[in-house]
Parts: sequence; C-alpha cells; structure tokens
Amino acid sequence: MNRNVRKAENMNNLQLSYCIKITEKLKAIPLSIYFLQPVDLTQAPDYLKTIPKPMDLGTVSKKLESHQYATVNEWKSDVNLIWKNAKTYNPENTFCYMFADELHRRFKEMSEHIPKTKDEEWVLKLNKSHTKFQ
Repeated sequence: MNRNVRKAENMNNLQLSYCIKITEKLKAIPLSIYFLQPVDLTQAPDYLKTIPKPMDLGTVSKKLESHQYATVNEWKSDVNLIWKNAKTYNPENTFCYMFADELHRRFKEMSEHIPKTKDEEWVLKLNKSHTKFQ
C-alpha cells in the first residue's frame, strides 16, 4: 500500500461547526438567492436532462444538520456542485452563471482553512489577527 495516500479523516464537531458557519454565510449573501433551494422544475423542465445530480444550499444545510457528511471534502464537493451545475446549465452571460462564479470564488476563500483541532483553530485566529494588525 502506498504510504503517501492519506485516508480521508472523518469530520469532527469543530469542522462541522465551521462548515455550518460557512454555509450560513453563503446563504446570507444576496447573490445566493438562486441557490437556496432546489431548482424549480416547472421553471426549468429540462434541468434534470442536463444536470444529473442537483444540489442547493438548503440541501447542504440539511445534510450538515443530520450529519450526512463524513468528511469536509464531501461537504466541499456538494457546495462546489452547486456552482458547477449552475455554470453548466446557464449560459455564461446570465446572472445565474455570474452569481455562481462569484459565489464559487468566495466559497473557495472561506473554506480554504478549516481547522481540525482547537490548537489549529487558535493558530488560524492568531494568524488572522496578526494579518489585520499589520
């Protein structure tokens, strides 16, 4: 077995709380209006022909609350699927596409450093404070 391949670690309570906070922050951004609940199939009847696995922020929140994500990467994958689906289904010049692109960028920044331990959280907060101070 290759020793360089690391097994994905299960999400702990600290990581879960960060994932919940980040998801709630995303939902609070006005641009997220299109992504808060599943796509209305009466408005987009062909959606499921193009998008095999729909995802939205409301579903992500429910999955977090019911502990359905085993790892942080599973959660990230679902959130990124929201943006991918929107950019696959909608033309580039539409608001929905542009909002998805911007939210994807913001999500990447927000989710870059999710601490695994209280010590890591402390170091992360210290680094943020240090950066602000400078």
